[in-house]
Parts: sequence; structure tokens; C-alpha cells
Amino acid sequence: MKTLFLFLFITLSNYNYSQTPNENILSNKVDDKELKNYSYILLGEQTHGDGAVFDEKVKIIKQLHTESGFKTILFEAGFYDNFKAWELYKQNNDIEIYNESIFSIWSETEAFQELLVYIKQNPEMKILGVDCQEGEIFQQYYLNDLKSIFHKNNITFTEREFELIDKTLIYKDLEYLKKNKFETTILFSLYDKFLSAFNKIKEKDFKIRVLEQTFKSSKAEVEYSLKQLNGEKFPVQNPRDLQMADNFIFLQKELKDEKLILWAANYHIANDLTSIKLTEVTNNYIKQIHLQEKELNNHTENSLVETKNEINELKYAVPMGKILKEYYKDDLFSLGFTSYSGNYIGVHDKATPIITPPEQSIETNLYKENKNGLIILKNYPKEEFYSSSLGYLPILLKWRNAYDGIYFIPKMYIPEMVSYNKNSTTNAVSNNHTEKIEGSVVNKSTKEPIAYADIYYKSNNKSVVSNAKGEFTISKSNDTDYLIVSSFGYRNDSIQIKDINSKITFYIEPSEEESFLLDEIIIESKKALSAKEILKKARLNVKNNYLQSPFNQNFYVSVQSYNEKDILVYNEEALINTFNKDGMRNSSNPHKGIYGEILQFKNGTKNHNKDKWSGIGNLWVQLNRDIILSKANVLYRTNSYDLENKETMEYDGKSVYKINFTNNSPGVYSTGYGYPAPESSVGTIYIDTENFAIVRYEHCVVRQPSQYKNAKYPSQTYHKIIETYKEINGKYVLNFFKQIDKTNYLKDDKITATMYRNFYLMSEDIEMESIKKYDRPIINLKQNFKPNPDIEFWKKNNFYIEDEEYKYENCNFIKVK
Repeated sequence: MKTLFLFLFITLSNYNYSQTPNENILSNKVDDKELKNYSYILLGEQTHGDGAVFDEKVKIIKQLHTESGFKTILFEAGFYDNFKAWELYKQNNDIEIYNESIFSIWSETEAFQELLVYIKQNPEMKILGVDCQEGEIFQQYYLNDLKSIFHKNNITFTEREFELIDKTLIYKDLEYLKKNKFETTILFSLYDKFLSAFNKIKEKDFKIRVLEQTFKSSKAEVEYSLKQLNGEKFPVQNPRDLQMADNFIFLQKELKDEKLILWAANYHIANDLTSIKLTEVTNNYIKQIHLQEKELNNHTENSLVETKNEINELKYAVPMGKILKEYYKDDLFSLGFTSYSGNYIGVHDKATPIITPPEQSIETNLYKENKNGLIILKNYPKEEFYSSSLGYLPILLKWRNAYDGIYFIPKMYIPEMVSYNKNSTTNAVSNNHTEKIEGSVVNKSTKEPIAYADIYYKSNNKSVVSNAKGEFTISKSNDTDYLIVSSFGYRNDSIQIKDINSKITFYIEPSEEESFLLDEIIIESKKALSAKEILKKARLNVKNNYLQSPFNQNFYVSVQSYNEKDILVYNEEALINTFNKDGMRNSSNPHKGIYGEILQFKNGTKNHNKDKWSGIGNLWVQLNRDIILSKANVLYRTNSYDLENKETMEYDGKSVYKINFTNNSPGVYSTGYGYPAPESSVGTIYIDTENFAIVRYEHCVVRQPSQYKNAKYPSQTYHKIIETYKEINGKYVLNFFKQIDKTNYLKDDKITATMYRNFYLMSEDIEMESIKKYDRPIINLKQNFKPNPDIEFWKKNNFYIEDEEYKYENCNFIKVK
């Protein structure tokens, strides 16, 4: 459920603002006399963007540890994610693994990093999680852990059964189950089979019990998600809260006598909310906050009626705090947080001012009395009053029934985010004065330009790709070097640098039309390989064929967006240096091992989108589409695809297999595209016949039509990806990537408007020896980035050269200009 006011319900997202903490914030300690007798303390927060609350919670945790013996912090974050992070931390002593297990709304803040430093200094402490909403570590490790414990206990399942667990329980690819009772019944029978297998294990250690509880927890989330998918409605998030409470109790029993601290939202730690009243005061604040949101974002997430209905739903809420309070009674203390003024991170990651609370509120009373810190609600003179502790919306409630205490912070500020090395253009300045070679690549027979040809040097790693007009610009190498050009379906050509002045035109010949059906090719003891066998060999040879050690790679990145009138409205170009610390290795979230900095930047239109994930900031998403780095594609999810043996052909002077594929069950698990779910997924993959390296990959995904909230008409989106790899010293790396996104807006099933977005990525250079290690995750490439274009650099490094636009229907490209 998404709403402006109750941020405790908002889908977790990243916040990219930083601000110096206000000096007026409280400095007093929590009264240990009030808390020392409790074994379980729940610490809330109004939204997930309350910097002052984060800072105070870290102080409270330190105090509870040093003075009351608390050693374990449970987060409103993945149950298995954080168990595995703890296990990995104990193995390798790298506490930064918690940055992957804890949602980025917390892990990217200075407050959380301070907490990690403290935990590392006190090795008896640990972080675990209670949420059934798992994340990236779950996707990366859980299936292997599951297979391992069953293997050790002589329990067998088929690969197909494990694959179904991976697809549904782990990746939550459930769209095919919508309104499908038959397939749903089969799935839950399989879940029961796995749970029965756990019961056959006689001796269960802590890890096995965690894996079993994880299975139950994730199964509960699947059940909840399927009911939502089928249109069933639930008040608030009761199923999720029920499972979080169950996970909390499980951990408490396993950890026995340990005292526990829970870090979660105010809503989730609340007890009884049934006395809530939707008064005229609250209604007026709803209107004010709606106006504020519209001013900040040009629209509102919910209507006034929807918001009021969500507030009324709280009468039927059963938060985790209520379940835990009934279970632990007076041994548990729930502490809600609230503030009177200041800013927090609101909808769409924007700094949002707190609207002054009403006179009848606890915030106004405490502010006027100049009080801050812990307020024990059983001692507070009023039983019913207004408080803005649920998303900064004043609500009338018997608050002593909701929390045992309220922690008042007079002035809120937004979280101080982790800072990285400053974005700099100094690394690329030396390129300004490098002599350039301009050229073009042309079909010798037809004199037509050849788009996306590879142009590279024999003696170094410099390379570029020609644009749609066949044009290119590349830095000049030494006179004895050779400049080589290659393109799909053409013979290679080369020329020595000393024979080039400043411009060169390559006229290259199409390769001879010699293609053979795969079943006619005799390989390995005269046995023909099927398309599936070829893909398996490609998969098994990834470690041999692709660079596995750390390296730097310069990418030229360009992003353009066109409106419904075919006018370019948004254009960003950049030279980006990346640091890949693990090499070309597959992962559920490839971007996690990639870091980088923007070396040069240019904005080609008057518009500049400051959203950190827009434009070139979207690079991490595109790298997650890479067929080698990602698992969600035909190479790793082969069983989800029907394969067609086509032919062998020449590519870059080598013989390659050309295999067409069609997805037989398109979804996020096999395509990487989630909501709206794909309705089709087709493409072609080219694989070297000698070493089974993938050298080219084409993929088209068509999404289902969808009606987005606040959109006037439904829409349907198409994605076309072209990707190539280049060989350097016997190892392959990403060379070129282009994705075109086309969105049709529909009215009565007719197209009323079409918009396009082009993402273009080209490898410019690779360094494998003198490696520069960056600390900025590629996902935060644009965080705090301030554009400062170097005009001289772009004059001498015109990578793009006015590319022609190519549009497509049903993923077949059509030249339109």
C-alpha cells in the first residue's frame, strides 16, 4: 500500500539527500531506570526518512548495550538476508556485508555506518532480521544452502523442483499463477513436500532451523502476494506483520536469554490502534499534506478518499507490536518516535517539511514545554490526544494503548548519507589534447554505412563502436599500431596508423554466404550438439572465457528520451570509469560488485533530471541486463526457453552458432523484467563454435498493457536490447550495449501517443594492471552529482556524432529518419 502519510507502508526506496544535523537536537540519555528491566525493546520511526531518529536510535542502542547488556539488533529487513550476512561476517570479518542485507534506506546513512563500526568493535554484538520480504542475499545464497542441507541428509529433489522453488519462493515470479487454481495447487503441494523433508531431518542445528523458518516465512509472503494478485484485499499489512512477529519469536527462542532490540517503523511496533478517530482536524491536515505533495511532485499518490480509507483501515490493523505485546506482555517496551518541525524524506525521495502539529497534540505540548527525549505514556496526563507519529499526520488516538513510550525530537532533519569520493573530471583532462582519428565504416558493395561496427587497436585496449551512420571517433595510437574494424556479417579489415592522416573510411566486404544447419555440423567425436547443449557449454565456460579478475573499464554512456511528438526532450552523455572488483561473474544483482565515477558529463537539452537513477544514473540497471553478469536470461534460465537451432555463420572472423530463443513462461525470473509482467520474450544468441564464448546477444521483451496510477491512459512498453563482447588477451568483456524502450499509450485499444527512450553504452578503454579502486557503488553514480561540463573535452571526444534514430514495431527495427 502506498500513501503519502503513512510512510510505514511505503515500498522501501533509496534516499539521496544529506544535511548537517540540527544543533538543537536532544543530547540527553534515555533513562536506564525506565528500560533496564525490559528484555525486548522496539524502536520505531515516523517514516523511513527521519535522519534525527536514525541518529538517536544508534545512541540508544549503544547505551542499551553498554549499560543493560543488549547484544542483538533485529531489523525490519530480510530474515534470511541478515542471518546469512551474520554468517558471512563471522567467516571473513567483512562487516560491510550488512550493507547488502539491510535496506538501503538505512544502510546508506552515516548513522547505520556508525552502528556497523560499533558492532565491529564489540564482536559479541550482531544484526539479524525479521522481515519476510527478502532481498539480494536471499536470491544469491538460499537455494544453494537448501540444496546443501538436503544433500547432506540424503534427501533428493529434481532440478525441476528446485527450479520451481527458485522461481516462485525466492524470486517471487508469480504472474503465471494469477487466477490459475491448477498451477497454484501444484506449487503448494511442492511447498508441502519441502516442508515435510525438513521434518525428516533428525538433528537440526541453528542453521537448518533458520532455513526451515525461512521457507515458512517466504511461503507466507507468496500466499499473501497471490491473494493480492487475485484481487483480495487486506487491511493494512496484517499478513506481513503476522510473519514478522513469528520470525521475531523464532529468533528469541533460538537466542534464549538474549535481550533484543528491534529497529522498525512506528506502525509495525504499535500495539492497539482500534481507538483511532478520523476527525475534522485530521481531515484538514490530509488536505494540507495533499497540497504540499502536489507542489513538490506535481501530483499526489492517492486521492483524498483513498487516504481517508487507509486511515480508517487502521481500526482493523494487527501490527507486529500487538502480537509481540500479547506474547511478551510487560517484558516488552515499544517506543514510538515523533517530532514537531523540520524536514524528512517524503514521497519520491524529496525533502519534505513537517506541517506544524495542532494545538491539541503531544508534539505542540512538549515543544512549548521545551521538553525532549523519552515520555512514558502511562505517566502522561492525557489518555487521548493527537500525535503525528504515524507519517507526520496528526491522528486522535489513545496513544498509551499504542506505545509504552514516545521519544520526542523537537526538530527533524533528513538523513546524512554516506559520502564517496567526489565526482571529478580530472582523470579525463589529459584526453583533451590527444590527437583523434575520425572515420566511417561502409559496405564495399552497396556503399551503405555499417552501424555498430567495432573499431579497435591491435596493441592496446582502446576501442569504439560506429554509430548508426557508420561514423566513429577514436584516440590515435602510435604509428606502428594497427586500427582494425569488424562487423557482424563482414570480413575484418585493418590499416597501420602511420598510413592514416586524420580521417579514414573503411570499405569492408560482406563475408561469404556460407551457413550450415547445426545438425550438419559434426563436433566432438562426430556427435552433433543441440542448442541446449551449446548453451550449457557456454554457461560452463563463462569462467574460462570472461575476465574474472578486477579491472577498470571506461564507458561512454548516452541516454535520450523523445516525447509523443518525436521531439528530443532529455539527453545526457558521459564518460564513466568503472571498477569491477569481481570480474565478469554472474549474480542475482550484478551491480553490487561494480563501482565508478563520472569523468565527463554533458547535457544535450535544457532539461536535466536530478533523479539519481535517471539518465546515465540508470547504468546500473543496464548492467543488470548483461547476459553474462545477470542470471535472468536464456543462458542461466534455459529451461524457460524454447530454442531453435539455426545455423553457423562468420562473426568477427570467427565461426559462431546462431540460436534463436522464445520464452515459454516470460516473467521476472527468466527475463529480469517485473511489473508489468512480460507477455513475450524472444531473441538471438551468437556463440563461438570453438570456445563457446557468447559474442553477441539480442533480446526483445514486450510487457503486458497496464494502467498506471495517475496516468490518463493505459500503456504498453517494448524493450529491444543489442549487446556485444570483445576479446582482450583471450578474455571477453562487455563491448557495446543498446536498449531502446518504446511505450505506446492506448485509448480503446488504439495508440494515441508513443514515446521512446534510447540507452547507448560503448566500451572506450580497459585497464587490467594499474587498477583504480573506487568506493562509489555504481547504483549511486549520480548521488550528489553536480554537472560541470568540460566543453573542450566534448569538442575533441565526439563519441556520439548525431546518431540517426531507429524505431521498431514488435522489436523489428525500421529506419525512420
